[in-house]
Amino acid sequence: MSPLLRRLFPLVGCVAVLRAQTLDLENFNNPGATGAALAGSTWANAVTRNADSITVGANARDDNGWGAAGLNLNANAQNFLTIFARRDAGNLAPSLVVQFEDPNLRTYTVSVSTSLFAVGTITAVQIPLVWPAAFDRAHLAGWTLGGGTVGNVAFRLTLDQLTLSTTSVLTAPAISTQPADRLAGVGAGVAFTVAATGAPALRYQWKRHGTALPGATTATLDLANLALADADTYQVDVTNDLGTTPSRVATLVVVDAQPTHALAAANASGFTPGSPVTITNTISYAGSLTNLGWQVLLPDGWSYAADGGAAAPQTKPALGATHLAEWSWTTVPPNPITFSYTLNVPPSATTAQSLTAQFVVTQAGLAGTLLAKPDPLVVPPAIVSHSADTNGDFKLSLLELTR
Repeated sequence: MSPLLRRLFPLVGCVAVLRAQTLDLENFNNPGATGAALAGSTWANAVTRNADSITVGANARDDNGWGAAGLNLNANAQNFLTIFARRDAGNLAPSLVVQFEDPNLRTYTVSVSTSLFAVGTITAVQIPLVWPAAFDRAHLAGWTLGGGTVGNVAFRLTLDQLTLSTTSVLTAPAISTQPADRLAGVGAGVAFTVAATGAPALRYQWKRHGTALPGATTATLDLANLALADADTYQVDVTNDLGTTPSRVATLVVVDAQPTHALAAANASGFTPGSPVTITNTISYAGSLTNLGWQVLLPDGWSYAADGGAAAPQTKPALGATHLAEWSWTTVPPNPITFSYTLNVPPSATTAQSLTAQFVVTQAGLAGTLLAKPDPLVVPPAIVSHSADTNGDFKLSLLELTR
C-alpha cells in the first residue's frame, strides 16, 4: 500500500487487529500478507507480488483465487468494506467479490463492479455491509476474493488493501480555502496555500499555467527570489483515491519596485527626545503602477507632524496621528518617488525605536504590499555632546576644559 494510504489505514502485518475502529483485513504486502493464492484456482501461478500489492494477470480467470482461512477476527462493529485496487489492461471480469465465512461455515458475500476501479490508478471503493442475522461476524474464520463467477473470463486487477471499518471513511477532496491572488516585488518571496479535506490521504500537485511543477506536492507552494518572468497563473489539484478536485486559478503579479526609507541627513545620528525627527522615503519602480500608498507603524507616543518632498501625496495623515500614518497617490509621480515626513518625538523617549513601513501598490487590478528596506528602520537616540564641548566635535580641548 502507498505511504500516503498507510497514514490513514494502519497496517498490522500477518495478524489483523482492531485499531482506531479500522480492521486491516488484507494488506497484500510482500512479505506479510494475510492471505495467499488459493490452490486449485487459476490464480495459483498467475499472481505477481509487488512490495505492497499483488497484480493478478497471466492466465488468471474470475474465480475466487485469493483468501485466508483459520482466522478468528472480531468484525462485530465493522459496517463498511473498503477495497483499494486498480483495473489493469485486459480485465474482462465484471465484478470483484469478497466472501466471508464464519466458524459454522455460513457465508456472506459482497460484490462491486470492477468498472468503479480506475485504469492505471489505485482507487478506493467502499461497500456498506449488511451482515446476515445468523452470521457470526464476531468470529470471522476466513474470506476469499475474486470475480465470483465460473472462471471463464480474464481477471486483471492490482490489489492494494482490504479494510473493514466501523464508519464510512471515504470522502472526495473538498477545498475549504482556495489559493489567493498575490502581488509581490522582484527579489521577494510569495506563498500560495490551499486547505482541503478528504479521506483517504490527500495528494497535491501545483501547476503553473496548467503545467505541473516538479516537486510541488504539498499544500503550500513557496516561490522565492521572484523575477518578473514568474508572473503567471498557479493552480493545485487535490487528489485522493476518490478523485481529483482542482483549485481556483490564482494569479501572481510581480512588480519591479524597491521601496526604501532612512533617517534624513539632519537626523542622521538619531532622534533627540522632545524634538522632531525626519524620515526620507524613496520608491524606485519600472512599468505601470496605480493607486500607490505608504503606511508606517509609529512607536508608542510618537505622532505625525508634517511631510514634504516633490512627490506630494494626494492624501496624508491628520496632524497628530499616532500608531499608524498613511499616505496615498491616485496620480502616480514619475520614477523615482521621493518624499519625507516628520514625526514628533515625546520627551520621554530614551531608547532606540523601530519604524516598519510598507509600500501599497496596484498593478493589473491586483493590490499588494512591499516592505520598505531596511525592515525595520531602527531610529536610535542621538549621541549628545557634553555641555563643555562648545564646538560639538565630541572632544574636550584644554581650552574647553578650563573655561
